[in-house]
Amino acid sequence: MTKVKICGLRTPEDAEKLNPYLPEYAGLVFAPGRRQVDKQTAKRIRCALDAEICTVGVFVNQDRGWIAGLFLEGSIGAVQLHGDETAGDVEALCQVVDCPIIRAVPVGKGRPNVPE
Repeated sequence: MTKVKICGLRTPEDAEKLNPYLPEYAGLVFAPGRRQVDKQTAKRIRCALDAEICTVGVFVNQDRGWIAGLFLEGSIGAVQLHGDETAGDVEALCQVVDCPIIRAVPVGKGRPNVPE
């Protein structure tokens, strides 16, 4: 079965535009960059999204305690890692959050693995 994730939501208005389409996932980028959202904005986006849409936090080499906090407060329902996280880092995160964890793996050499 195909599942759809729309990534890079930055405002509650983005969420409202997305709701009629009911994708399975909506990505919130917490990694530094032009699409980065802060904790308060993430909460507002989560509240504006249809409850059936799972929010995925996108991270690059960020503190697992902070990531876990976002999950535990309900801002995200899944984690997507794009940095240099090791299998041990992923396992340690699994010990503190009970949600899907997606580990992005870059293909090819010389390509940075950072969301834009």
